[in-house]
Amino acid sequence: MMELSESDVRALALAPRAWREAIASVYGRLARGQVQVAPKAHLQPSPEELLIALPALDLERGYSACKWVNVVPASRAAGGPTVNSVLVLNDWRTGRPLALIAADGITAERTAAMSAVAARHYARHDSTRIGFVGCGVQARSHFAALRDLFPGLQQATVFGRRIESARIFADELCALGVQARASSEARDAVAGQDLIVTTVPGGAQEALLDPGWLAAGAFVAAVDLGRSWRRSGLSCFAQVVTDERAQSVALGREGRLVSAGPFAADLADIAGGRAPPPDDAGARTLFAFSGHGAADLAGAILVYEAALRARGAEMHAPA
Repeated sequence: MMELSESDVRALALAPRAWREAIASVYGRLARGQVQVAPKAHLQPSPEELLIALPALDLERGYSACKWVNVVPASRAAGGPTVNSVLVLNDWRTGRPLALIAADGITAERTAAMSAVAARHYARHDSTRIGFVGCGVQARSHFAALRDLFPGLQQATVFGRRIESARIFADELCALGVQARASSEARDAVAGQDLIVTTVPGGAQEALLDPGWLAAGAFVAAVDLGRSWRRSGLSCFAQVVTDERAQSVALGREGRLVSAGPFAADLADIAGGRAPPPDDAGARTLFAFSGHGAADLAGAILVYEAALRARGAEMHAPA
């Protein structure tokens, strides 16, 4: 069985386009009934701690995968990560385990690719301005994914809980050729932006963003399950879309996702050609999502097969 660490995954240097195509492909297979995903299984040993299992099966490609996530916020005090995740990839017909893959990096890349698939369908193709509310790992992976999709992005505004963190991220973006600035006002990262990425962590005390600040045609990737957005303003969006409709309806009814629908589309609708494109260039779109096992399956397959090629190994083709 192959074992891949976080550094092994990074060394593969998979391009944003490869992630985007892998996500679109797996959701296309989901739309055709060739991918099956079980609901997320949760254990919550305390109000802040969470254990999550995300199993999925690809009938067409012959793989199965399960991501196991441990969320332990208290580990931050000791200098450790608050989230640790691992993926197990199997040949589903024989049950043989193929790979054990450290999955924190995969989670960042697949999440950004999910947003990119939605943005390709709903965002303005001539987008030039992007705003970030939150400036951690997901903000960085989203910039890479969206810059690849929208090469005209020239301006960025960053808001974070700590202005120092926002400045560090803004400096990184400047080094990549973007006119970027940090702001101490959340509104600056929303108003007038074509694309907005919100990654406010759990535990935030209030929803600080007003959808009424959005420009016409804005696209929002609510990586934070929409917790940063005021629910009273959701009517400002012409459509709310998500990663997987049934899962999001359930999470919304539990109060964990900003909306319980109705959702105009999910990623299977988009990848399967069932979601009509917006008929109004000024329509605002909210992509509110929580992550989904099909995307983890796609990431595991992509990384595993890239690692086989990098090692010169014979490609595994499940029987």
